[in-house]
Amino acid sequence: MSSWTDLPLELLIHILRFALPPRISFHEEHAPFEDSHGSLRTNNGRLSFSLVSRYWNSIVKSIWIEGISLTDDTDAEALLGYLLDDGKGVYVRRVVLPFGRTVRSTIKETIEILAACPRIETLIRPERQDDGFRWNFRAACPRFDSLTRLEWWHYSDAHRSGGINLIYDVFDNAPNLEYLAIGGQWNPDTVTSRRIRNVHLPRLETLRLRRLSTSFAREIEKWSLPSLFHVISEFGLGETGERFRSQIRTLEFVADMRFYNEDRIGGTLKLYPNLEELHYYVLYTCIPRVAVLSSGTVKTIGLHARKNPMWTPPNHLKGHLRFVTGPKFPALHTLALYGDWDGPAEIPLLEALSRSGRITIQRMP
Repeated sequence: MSSWTDLPLELLIHILRFALPPRISFHEEHAPFEDSHGSLRTNNGRLSFSLVSRYWNSIVKSIWIEGISLTDDTDAEALLGYLLDDGKGVYVRRVVLPFGRTVRSTIKETIEILAACPRIETLIRPERQDDGFRWNFRAACPRFDSLTRLEWWHYSDAHRSGGINLIYDVFDNAPNLEYLAIGGQWNPDTVTSRRIRNVHLPRLETLRLRRLSTSFAREIEKWSLPSLFHVISEFGLGETGERFRSQIRTLEFVADMRFYNEDRIGGTLKLYPNLEELHYYVLYTCIPRVAVLSSGTVKTIGLHARKNPMWTPPNHLKGHLRFVTGPKFPALHTLALYGDWDGPAEIPLLEALSRSGRITIQRMP
């Protein structure tokens, strides 16, 4: 090899991913306290590389298109032409696809764009308001063999058209799903019997439950999820149903004031008998006020000290520290702390815990 320019393009792109902080974080493996929809970050380093030469510009562009968002302003024809040029669509890993891009007038061009991106790993269908679209047509659905993460806001009217608008059809075409975030209103009246089918997701490990109607929660309870072990709850504990509770090893609560107004930790220990990890935002979660069963299975607890702009009660962080390191968790060996735990009330307690040697305290970024 006479020059680095002789290296294959895919290898150069792989090297650049290590050399530059990512513009898009795909979160192929979920980390505790990860915000939904992943994270987007601009990076001036990429611009600098793109200005070196025309060749480097073409490489950086390939990284830039790893994540695309199809909006009402998207020039679908130009985008499709770009993706088909030299097969650039293979570099797309993440697609944000609003339902407004899969109505009758846009469905054909949108399916062509998706089909031009055979290596999509993350597909996001965000929440939307009812806007009066008519969905009395049949939508297609491409294959998503590389898809491991799906974030889906269920929209019953769009459900009628099937294909990319019907979660069952997406499931059928995405055999390798590992992460599913789901929410929305499930209206059985809009779902015909031929579209209701058995759901079997053999590789799904993480289920993020957003706002769900009762009928939708009941529908999920019918699914077969043999690999499920991690639940992220945005609004309550009862959504997973008894069918999955013995499988759950990791439970995580998001930052929501509803968890401060109701005691969710106490119920957790009773509902999930095999729980090994528990993660929650301290200033959004009340200290258990009722008698709590001891858990001899929980080994790791993660606490995030994100500020709550509505309420910062005195000694709240200290109260949670005393609870999780007390007798209710005899098997606890790791306490992972996220955020700012350097307050005057917490430092002495953390120092005492460190000296005891019973629990390993990890300061997380």
